[in-house]
Amino acid sequence: MQITKLDEWVFKDGKKKYRLALLVCDRCGKSWKARLDNAGKHKACKTCSHVTLFISSRTRAFRCWKSMIERCHNKKNKAYPQYGARGIVVCERWHVLENFITDMGEPPDRHTIDRLNNVRGYAPDNCRWATKRQQDANKRCRLWVTHEGETLSLQEFAQKIGVSDDCVRENKERFGVEKGARII
Repeated sequence: MQITKLDEWVFKDGKKKYRLALLVCDRCGKSWKARLDNAGKHKACKTCSHVTLFISSRTRAFRCWKSMIERCHNKKNKAYPQYGARGIVVCERWHVLENFITDMGEPPDRHTIDRLNNVRGYAPDNCRWATKRQQDANKRCRLWVTHEGETLSLQEFAQKIGVSDDCVRENKERFGVEKGARII
């Protein structure tokens, strides 16, 4: 279990400055303000008395985790209709930030979380860190091109012939996609 820092600011009391933070307990979900004079030290939740270290909300893994939870479980989130409303959920284990980080680690540069099977939810056996190109090739609205008997995603076809995806969409005849070839 972790205590996560959601926000941080400096408070002046006369000549002294104090770092304050808004912390949230991943066990009970309650938040509270605390001084960070001992940053990186153990903090205790004011509600459930759970004692642990806190994690900065500035890490990419935290932002990814928070976004994943929000789009799957918060009906007010703008992405909820494409995730939670379709039955895409975050596995129970990953409702705890520490477990998510243990299973996935920090994302490599220019990578975000990707579900291997887009009809299943977020779980260790269905997720990976992926580049934008990898994710584009794994969308449920993926476009397919059949050319000379070979069926490739539009992205794979564009990469194979060395042009952009948009260029193939707009000029399919120019790239040798026969008249009547399927782009679905």
